[in-house]
Amino acid sequence: MTENNKYWRGIEDQSNPELSEKLAQNEFSNEISQADFLGNDELAESSTSRRDFLKFMGFSTAAATLAACEAPIVESIPYVVKPDSLTPGIANYYASSYYDGYDFASVLVKTREGRPIKIEPNNDASYNGATNARVQASVLSLYDGARMHNPMMDGAATSWGEAIAKAQSLLTANSVVLTRTVISPAVKTAISKLGLRHVSVDAISQSNRADVYEALTGVRALPTLELSKARVVFAVGADFLGDWGGENLNGAYAAARKPGSDMLRHIQAESGLSLSGANADVRIKAKVSEYESVLAHVYNKVANAAGVATVSAPALREDIKLSVEGVANELITAGSGSLVLNGLNSASAEKLAAKTNELLASAAFNTSKLDFTATGSDSDFAALLEDIKSGAVTSVLTLDTNVLHFSTAMASLADKVSLVSIADRLDETASKAVVALPMSHYLEAWSDAAPVSGIYTVGQPTISPLFDSKSAVEIVNTLAGGSESAVDLIKASAASGSASKAWNALLHDGFADVTSVDVVTGTLDMTDVAVSAPLKGLEFYTYTKAGMGAGNNANNPWTYELPDPVTRLSWDNYVVMSAADAVAFGVEVKAQ
Repeated sequence: MTENNKYWRGIEDQSNPELSEKLAQNEFSNEISQADFLGNDELAESSTSRRDFLKFMGFSTAAATLAACEAPIVESIPYVVKPDSLTPGIANYYASSYYDGYDFASVLVKTREGRPIKIEPNNDASYNGATNARVQASVLSLYDGARMHNPMMDGAATSWGEAIAKAQSLLTANSVVLTRTVISPAVKTAISKLGLRHVSVDAISQSNRADVYEALTGVRALPTLELSKARVVFAVGADFLGDWGGENLNGAYAAARKPGSDMLRHIQAESGLSLSGANADVRIKAKVSEYESVLAHVYNKVANAAGVATVSAPALREDIKLSVEGVANELITAGSGSLVLNGLNSASAEKLAAKTNELLASAAFNTSKLDFTATGSDSDFAALLEDIKSGAVTSVLTLDTNVLHFSTAMASLADKVSLVSIADRLDETASKAVVALPMSHYLEAWSDAAPVSGIYTVGQPTISPLFDSKSAVEIVNTLAGGSESAVDLIKASAASGSASKAWNALLHDGFADVTSVDVVTGTLDMTDVAVSAPLKGLEFYTYTKAGMGAGNNANNPWTYELPDPVTRLSWDNYVVMSAADAVAFGVEVKAQ
């Protein structure tokens, strides 16, 4: 039987087929001949973006251009005594760990002839032995020529001795150390040696959520999740398959979603379509301002079943009310196999989700094994800003945080303090600093990390520093008056942490189990839960991209060239809205 149905790929394909045809023809531009491209007399005077240059200057053109030049003669000198660990053409792998204040991963670094060329997941690791796009792209950042090549003082290159001396003279009793979340025990020890107040703040904040669990357990951290123990997952604005949370749950999710009687059921409530929402069995369209109300109604249904007090909540929209009630019933039926996730950085929303999990006795929600990868404090940062305004703080030492970029409040106060910046490049913060100290890329540096309870990891250099930079732990320790090398500081940290493996075994594996402190979980106080009323009218919100994350890879072209897993767009910024809103506001996609 002949198939006569016509399928449209999108709204524009149905409403404006001529435009869709033109866009389809422009998707892959006609190749420009090498003669026309290289023979263009106006090429030298043109101003073009890197994106356009890459589009025109493909590998074929580059190869032809290089082939037209006389190749130099390179004489290879063989090893007199070849290192036992190195065989030309055969890759070596080194266990390491990656953490940039947003992503954590236990990785294997693939090297050839002493050069890191690829990041692989460390499948044997106890925690996050998986990689995402940003971790994979991090190897390219190693070879970024925009990194700081040497210490800077007042905008000019200087020596390490002069830079350290100047930085030490700026650090007084009225100074503050400002960092993103620090999970390195060695760096924490070095910071404590400075004897200064330490404030941590994250570009993508989870501060209000961390406040909840600090009050509940006495430890500033977030709970860990075990999807293998869940049968029904209800996520409200939490893209746990994308950028939400410090854990990489994709592998556990794939294993739990195998068809069968015990297959994981996934329900997602969200505003814009996310990677998690695209994979959900049921997707409830809720505004961001309705997230708290959705969580409150689910909590009240569970609380009624458990015989405990409910909370006051605004009424839900009629078109999602029955769906939310159905979710609550499914969670109650699943009992300990239920899991509720909250994606808002809101104390009330997090309390509602956590208390719902508690009432359901969720086996997948673990507050005894804690995640330390997002513990920045917005309240501490706000207090710091007030102290800078009043003049109580005279200088700030920033460590691996571009705070002048993501905080307009801090940027407006930058001229009121003397900045000392430890960074890998002259970003917005380092370029304003009196002293800027170059920090080595993680593939050049010694490091350690305690991302979750009971797990200790190390990072080791896989190449000598390409520039005149040092490991972060060594820089901070030197500012505190120490003289130990980075490797000695990491060895001492590993020994003090009672790692279950000897040093060589720890380097080989990249991780070890350590004794964790027992966490005593208290009782959540629900009396201060205040559910915000949903906003009226159109809402605008931002979200993290799969390639960009918190923006640490903003100078890495791989992260721009990666198509978004939902929209399939790369490079450009764009606004996503419903077709109805686009029609109402007269928004139209036009061919370029």
